[in-house]
Amino acid sequence: MVVRATSTPRPRDWPSARQAQVRLDAHQVNELAAAYRAGRAMTELAKQFGIHRTTVTAILQRVGVEPRRFRLTNEQVVEACRLYPEGWSLARLAERYEVSDMTVRRYLLLAGVVMRSTRERRSR
Repeated sequence: MVVRATSTPRPRDWPSARQAQVRLDAHQVNELAAAYRAGRAMTELAKQFGIHRTTVTAILQRVGVEPRRFRLTNEQVVEACRLYPEGWSLARLAERYEVSDMTVRRYLLLAGVVMRSTRERRSR
């Protein structure tokens, strides 16, 4: 007696792990580039177009858009080096200079400022 196994596809109990690929057409690429040049953040654009932030970067590079550089001037670094030890937070300094807190942190470290512990609080 010969037994033959018959296979039937099993239904999936979980959704597919594949990510949907989003491809922007030429009009959307131009719209993305114009919005970036107008000052919109990459994370905002990624959310708006349904793509990853690194994809936004790649598209902007491909179409020749110069990336914005978030830097502090020498005067701002000197001021931040004075304000941080007085109790200003990185977030507050970042808001003042319109950069990220990590940009402020990087400049303070380069200037030799010792960072406070995350548990350290200044009494006012």
